[in-house]
Amino acid sequence: MPMREVLIRFLKYGEPSRETNQNNAISQSSDASQIHADSLGRMSLKPDCNDKVIEYVNQICNQIRWKKAHVRIAEEMTHHIMDARDYHINQGFDEITAVEMAIADSGDAAEVGLQLDGVHKPKPQWDLLIGAVGFVCLGIFINFFLFDNMFWGGHILFGLCGIGIMLWAYFSDFTVLGRRPWLVCLMAVFVFTLIIPVLDNAQGFTLLLPLIFAPVIFTMHNRGYIGIVVSLVAFGLLCVSTMNLPASGLLHFGTIGGLLLVIAVLKGWFGGHRGVGILMIAAPLAALVGIFIRFYSGSFLAMRLALVLTPRADTFGGGFIALQIRELIGGAVWIGQGTMPEHFPQISFWSDLMLTEIIYRFGWLAFLGIISALIIFIGLVFIRCLRQRSGLGFFVSIAVVLTFAVQCFLYVIFNLGFLLTQISLPLVTWGGGPALLANMAIIGFMLSVFRIGDAVDDNKRPSRSYRNCTEIT
Repeated sequence: MPMREVLIRFLKYGEPSRETNQNNAISQSSDASQIHADSLGRMSLKPDCNDKVIEYVNQICNQIRWKKAHVRIAEEMTHHIMDARDYHINQGFDEITAVEMAIADSGDAAEVGLQLDGVHKPKPQWDLLIGAVGFVCLGIFINFFLFDNMFWGGHILFGLCGIGIMLWAYFSDFTVLGRRPWLVCLMAVFVFTLIIPVLDNAQGFTLLLPLIFAPVIFTMHNRGYIGIVVSLVAFGLLCVSTMNLPASGLLHFGTIGGLLLVIAVLKGWFGGHRGVGILMIAAPLAALVGIFIRFYSGSFLAMRLALVLTPRADTFGGGFIALQIRELIGGAVWIGQGTMPEHFPQISFWSDLMLTEIIYRFGWLAFLGIISALIIFIGLVFIRCLRQRSGLGFFVSIAVVLTFAVQCFLYVIFNLGFLLTQISLPLVTWGGGPALLANMAIIGFMLSVFRIGDAVDDNKRPSRSYRNCTEIT
């Protein structure tokens, strides 16, 4: 980390560059000469004072093992030294003496660095990691020991691969998602339009789309109504890329992408009037609903939409399954196996009806136990999302939480007899493999946000005041 360049730029301009704020990349600075005060009134440092501050802050950062926190710590320490220097100058001391006294007041560099090293470090997310792995193990246990499903071997294989992918994402730097979001978005459109449709059971990878879309919204910070339009363009392209896939992909991403846009507008992320922003996204979202209904008017999903509340309208098709599910759980008890309805036909239960089978065989209490665990998991991650200071971290984590929560909701109502769409229960059912891998990957990136997000400060925007600085040669 070229910390000297960070400090030189900070001492010259009063705050870090855009690259420092958003990507933790350091713009090169070729000059360390004395400058005038900027518009905030910060006085310039003489070159020898400049070197003393840089050397002191570098000594502090050398004691801090978490490199990602160096930029923020360097800025905070420099602010502290400048404030102390200004105080001593006001007491009548010359600048060189004031800087020396300010550094002395700050304490021994090695001791301060060791103290900061104990405070500034990644936050392990072992509770959520163990919870995620626990859900995977629960799904494998149910699949093998309760249902004797012949696909349990594949479930174990994809479960182990998914855990590996989650750990890789967890130990990765989530800020890579914000570096080339438009390039990733266009690549995703190409892949989901031409490649995914020809692969078997690959529609589960559509769960990655909200994670791809979130960084695009992040880059539109304070872009005003243009930012909303650009985000809508990206949203539309990703929606179009799902047209050759089962309708559940468009339903799922359209719901989550729309919620992300609404959240961004209400958060004031784009800037401008919130009411106007809501109106700007309302019309395209309404058009998307119309296109969805029109495009899938003859599909099985469209019939499900009509049969959610009136399954008896098609007792020989999708309505038959819905009626049998409702009859079966209607005879369930709180604990133990329920009563089989009279003349009840044999239904072949599969992973899409795992909760239905659990309700019938073990009672409502077992069902509520699984649902409670999922709600607690979602609640914990949602609370940690709200604590994120990083804009990128917030949108990445909230996109994952919405993806997880919407899947859970759709899966639960499906198992209660409201056959809106078939979708996997995240982490618990394997969804043919790709869905489990996608869920593990996005959860890994979300946990990466929680682990290192405190060191990322991309909400700040670089000041333009440095343009008014005049160098003294």
